[in-house]
Amino acid sequence: MVDTNLDLNIDISTVPDLPFHVLKQYYMQLYNQEARIGNKEFYILRVSYRLQELRHGGLSLKTKSLIKKLFEKQQRKKSLYPVGTVIVRTYKGTDYRVTILERGVDMDGTYYTSLSSAAHHITGIRTSGKRFFGVGQ
Repeated sequence: MVDTNLDLNIDISTVPDLPFHVLKQYYMQLYNQEARIGNKEFYILRVSYRLQELRHGGLSLKTKSLIKKLFEKQQRKKSLYPVGTVIVRTYKGTDYRVTILERGVDMDGTYYTSLSSAAHHITGIRTSGKRFFGVGQ
């Protein structure tokens, strides 16, 4: 149950000192949703930001537009190969086939978020997926 009597005019510098359960109450009131995060730092950052945003205004339309353009540009850069491209790599005598998906890769019916996560599954060590599969060089 959200305490709708919380004082939203509190000094933002006091937010880190609030008890965890109070931070969650502020979060629910400010965002009108419950978060299922067990990390106090998450609530401190979100509550502080939202209080500041309400008092001083959020990002300008120009800044929001710039962020959106940068995000879209980054999304276009991410894909080395078109969706459906199959990359084969032989490692320790076994052939591994990965298929490039819209987001991530498929290897033998298992989804991985990246080439690196697939390479980690194969080798057991963290390594560059691009390097392991010999792409993007």
